[in-house]
Amino acid sequence: MPSVGKPISPSSSKMAHLLGRLELAVKGSGFAIWEFELNTGKLLWDAKMYSVYGHTSKTFDSSPATWRACIVPEDIAIVDQKFAELLEGKAVEIFEFRIRKHDTGEIRFIEANGAMELDENKNPYRLVGMNRDITDRKNIELAFENERVARISTAKMAALGEMASGIAHEINNPLTIVSITSAKVQKILTEKSVMNEELRTNFERID
Repeated sequence: MPSVGKPISPSSSKMAHLLGRLELAVKGSGFAIWEFELNTGKLLWDAKMYSVYGHTSKTFDSSPATWRACIVPEDIAIVDQKFAELLEGKAVEIFEFRIRKHDTGEIRFIEANGAMELDENKNPYRLVGMNRDITDRKNIELAFENERVARISTAKMAALGEMASGIAHEINNPLTIVSITSAKVQKILTEKSVMNEELRTNFERID
């Protein structure tokens, strides 16, 4: 005779299905999940978080200080600000910071968010959020930006060269006229035997 267990309600089955789909969506997005227990002060990571930060269960002691040590010093201020906002009950939208992986020392770009969760009595009991490594995307964006800057620089140099060529042309025309006229005047004065040393010196200056 088959054993009789507690029947699964349609609503429970539907909830399990939705949670399963949510879990698959999160995994597909590349996000890692973290939570911070307000009563214990422990920071809990899923397997993806360990991978993102280059830690293992042996090297990460669940303390915020150990996690904070991975953050690039220049970005600690923005991370501290966002964490403070979470503790105030504010939802933190997506922001970016950099970390140094614990195992390789490699600098990686992280996209993160977070929110506070309340218990059934509407009291805060934990912070939850997601991290995602976006280094590859940032590198592509940087490459495009460098290419854009290079194109602008090339265009500026071309425009500068064209402008310089135009200026040289505008200057050379009147200078040529002055030079030719000076030579003609010198010839006339010499033929008329009125050229003297003072005039010759002045014409040399003109030339």
